[in-house]
Amino acid sequence: GIFETLHVVRGAPVAWELHLDRLEASARFARLVLPLDREGLASLAAELCARNGLAPDAREEAALRLTITRGAGGGHAPTVVGFLRAIPPGHRAKRDRGVDLWTLPFRRNEDAELARHKTTSYLASALGQELLRERSRTITAEGLFVGTDGAVLEGTASNVAIVVGDRLL
Repeated sequence: GIFETLHVVRGAPVAWELHLDRLEASARFARLVLPLDREGLASLAAELCARNGLAPDAREEAALRLTITRGAGGGHAPTVVGFLRAIPPGHRAKRDRGVDLWTLPFRRNEDAELARHKTTSYLASALGQELLRERSRTITAEGLFVGTDGAVLEGTASNVAIVVGDRLL
């Protein structure tokens, strides 16, 4: 299967089009037919937000996860699972307190085709999160995946951005 996880602010997913671009690219790569078009996925996301009280004026933030699998097998239609969960206060506190970063002991091949897609084969992230639980007792710990060239690629449960002067990298 494939998935995208989106940050929801004021009742709307952030960077929706970019996430859908990657979801569609991952579906093509996995030879998976998306059972909903962009409009259908947008309707699903809007319904999940509305049913959970996340209106455009909502102060709460959430994480929206869309997962698409091949279905039950044997020629069945693909399955779409959408769920929304509140962003816990401890996670939001990371913005104020910062994050304890750990470099994970295994490298990612940034040139591998699978590295460009969000698939449900997420053993490396799951293992990275377990290692963090063993190493750190803080809720603000995050593991960094480093490429074979030494470049920071992403976290186990986050994206990585760096501000240098007035530039966002």
